[in-house]
Amino acid sequence: MLPRIATAIVVLACTVLGACSNVPYKQRLQARLTQYERYAGEPIDKFHFWRMENWEVLGSNKLVVRTTLRDAYLITVEKACPELEWANAIGVTSTINEVSTRFDSVVVRGWKCRISEIRPVRYLDMVHDERAARANKG
Repeated sequence: MLPRIATAIVVLACTVLGACSNVPYKQRLQARLTQYERYAGEPIDKFHFWRMENWEVLGSNKLVVRTTLRDAYLITVEKACPELEWANAIGVTSTINEVSTRFDSVVVRGWKCRISEIRPVRYLDMVHDERAARANKG
């Protein structure tokens, strides 16, 4: 009985804290997308892919995949990818350790969403600028 009560309290706390944000979810996604787009280069056809370090959803058809601590790619899929905005895990298909537009996909809960665009992100520049902006505020 006690574990159920503890679980209910944790779920309630997470719900309340999530609801406390002053910025609606879609606006936060749009702000992050705008930020990544500022640091994204021209579209490329493919990138080397050994493993995924991290990823971040930026909308129903956009996400960023980090392959190393410094390499990140802004990926657009052909159309809205079901469940992407709510996924807690994703996969990315590759052929011979390369992810390519038109051939590879983002996989979410069994759905394959074909990649239509890949743009490299100057991730270290973005992180550096974010830190500098926070330092100037404080």
